[in-house]
Amino acid sequence: MKTLACFGDSLIYGFPFSPEYSWTAVLEKKHGVMVINEGVCGATTDDILDNMRYTPLPEAVKHVLFFGGANDVIQCCPGKATLETIEKVKGLAREKGWKLCIVLPLLSGDSSANEKIEALREEIKKREGAFILDLQPAIGSSKDALGKAFVDGWHPRAGVYEKMGEYAAPILAEWLK
Repeated sequence: MKTLACFGDSLIYGFPFSPEYSWTAVLEKKHGVMVINEGVCGATTDDILDNMRYTPLPEAVKHVLFFGGANDVIQCCPGKATLETIEKVKGLAREKGWKLCIVLPLLSGDSSANEKIEALREEIKKREGAFILDLQPAIGSSKDALGKAFVDGWHPRAGVYEKMGEYAAPILAEWLK
């Protein structure tokens, strides 16, 4: 069984619930992927990078997932700085010999933030150096879908976390091979 270390913000953690209800827990419970959940609520990409640097992982862990960017947008961090941090994440992964998956930031229920999030998503997709996972298809991108998906505009409802996990499972299973 492969182990996947997942670093990120509240969307890795599973907020407003708990890690047992996160989308990564679906991978573990239903699809046999061992998950190390290193989600920290409120974490920016800089915080996530630090967490990746200083969290000891079992030597057998070779696959690492990074999911962040929404808190950077919320805190008005410049997109350029967020992208520079993501490049540092890729460098760290190379140094550690990890295979890296970057999950694209999700569009939110806050339409004023979505322009920045979409620009960030597009720029991440253009750059090489990591496997890219887009969970947006599990949620949808219409105003109606986004309005129904989140508890508070940013954090998915329990059923949406489940959909995210089910959507990601076959994609990540193939990547983990």
